[in-house]
Amino acid sequence: MKETQFINKNKHKWQEFEKLLTDSNADSDKLSSLFIETTHDLSYARTFYNNRSIKVYINNVAQKIIYELYKHKSKNIFSSIKHFWTDELPQIIVHCRREFIISTFIFLLSVCIGVFCTVYDETFTTNILGSNYVNMTQENIAKGDPMAVYKQPGQVSMFFQITLNNIWVAFITFIGGALLGVGTIASLLANGIMLGTFQYFFIQRGLFIESFSTIWLHGTIEISSIVIAGAAGLVLGKGIAIPETYTRAQSLYIHGVLSLKILAGTIPLFIFAGFIESFITRYSETPLFVKFLLIGLSGAFIIGYYVYFPYKKKKSGFEKTLQFNKIKPFNYTWDFSKIKTTGEIIYETFVFLRIYSSAIIKAILVLSIILIPAFHYTLDETQTIRFNTVISISNTLDELFRDLNFSNPYFMASAIVVAISISSFLHFKFSSLRNRVNNNKMKAIGLIFSNALIISFLCLFIQETSITISLFLLSLYTSCSLFITTGISTEDAPLIERIKKSFSLLTKSISAFIPVFLILFICSIALFMGFQSSLDFLWSRFLNTSVDGDNFVRISRFIHYLLTGATLCFVLLLPSIGFLFIYFSEKERVSATSLLQRIEKLAIHEK
Repeated sequence: MKETQFINKNKHKWQEFEKLLTDSNADSDKLSSLFIETTHDLSYARTFYNNRSIKVYINNVAQKIIYELYKHKSKNIFSSIKHFWTDELPQIIVHCRREFIISTFIFLLSVCIGVFCTVYDETFTTNILGSNYVNMTQENIAKGDPMAVYKQPGQVSMFFQITLNNIWVAFITFIGGALLGVGTIASLLANGIMLGTFQYFFIQRGLFIESFSTIWLHGTIEISSIVIAGAAGLVLGKGIAIPETYTRAQSLYIHGVLSLKILAGTIPLFIFAGFIESFITRYSETPLFVKFLLIGLSGAFIIGYYVYFPYKKKKSGFEKTLQFNKIKPFNYTWDFSKIKTTGEIIYETFVFLRIYSSAIIKAILVLSIILIPAFHYTLDETQTIRFNTVISISNTLDELFRDLNFSNPYFMASAIVVAISISSFLHFKFSSLRNRVNNNKMKAIGLIFSNALIISFLCLFIQETSITISLFLLSLYTSCSLFITTGISTEDAPLIERIKKSFSLLTKSISAFIPVFLILFICSIALFMGFQSSLDFLWSRFLNTSVDGDNFVRISRFIHYLLTGATLCFVLLLPSIGFLFIYFSEKERVSATSLLQRIEKLAIHEK
């Protein structure tokens, strides 16, 4: 095509492009399609008219389109942020106003409970705040500086520590909603009682004005944010407990999205509150007028944004109504004839957890209850249960698994039951997943029992090792035994031949199963560490203040045993699932059975 023909054919389009670029309300989607057409023209011009001015002209048009696209994209990002704070979040607040009211009521009631108990029980303050903190504060009062606790050196490190701690408390309050809202209510009660006790502690010593004007500089926003996080947790709990006309999964999805957006709105508040506590609250000698002015402004902001502004927006009308998207049905196609990467095996392991989550939770709960007597007979009665509120691998493992005594017959018998149950459960689920029925069930069950017995012998060799190594070895061996059992029960050959093939395949799959095992083992520990830490935060704060000493020990021991059993089961279960997927992947890699079948079908089709 000659250059003049090329120009005459496309010049009207280019002129339209330039006109559209001058329009401030230009549609970004239309600009995107125009950009594609222009790049095609530019590519053609570079090929056939590389030294002509038409190439320079089209290049300039393309650059203008790129500029407009990025400009609109940045505008869209800022407009989305603006829309969230000025329209979407206020609308969510209106939609979930009952949960906000309930959260506020529970927190205020718990503050009153804290004050009431402090008035009539002299030891209540020490039980709630701790003897170390009470003694330190009394020493500061005696020195004439009752607010010295806020004057620690290192404002920057203090800011990060306080902010992260406050966000963690809010997250615990929020995630407690997953326990049908009970965890959220317990957290609100615990924090409210602590606040009431803390404030009245200073009132009893005639320091109300000084303490109020100092504490509530940051406390106005910080405490309000915890109440807001409580509302988010109640919204989450409502989605699980009261699905209304939705399915439970759909209700959880809708309320989960709403609650996460409410929680996201508290993060800037916690950052601001942490800044005030670290850099401003320490100046307790600031005039009262300035302090109360800052407290008033903070309170006005909270009431203005979370009460007045949503009400005003509701009357004037929101820009967009809340859209509750339906969950798309989850249909995963399993392919057991494919060679899979480590990432694909990890992904399919968690897909398996999602699909069979209900059955897995029930199985773990039953097995955890079975393990309780074993822990009871292996625990030294002189040991005390100590709760952890900080996620620490060493502390969590030591506290959870210090009761494991593999040489104890009670625990060994329970370990055999757990091994049998996990192996049987996974064999059954994978058989149904592959739409295949094992024709040799008795032999497979016999192999499962044999593996369980071998695991009990393994316990004799790992009893002197550290807790982490013991768990690591037990989980690795259980996964490998299930790998071998799967091969023996699915192959069509004499028993000795099947055993040889299974062991051979396992040794050839070392490079495949090591990364999968390490990732899944760490994931299983991390998941239950977070879960255990969240529960411990609630139990240690709530039970210790509402249950007497003997009953607290009994309940805490039961919770400790239940968590230990659940974690042990999950640590054995999760890597085993991954090893089952590895078996079918490695079998295909070594034997190429499915590939050969496809080649045979192709050859027959060509004939």
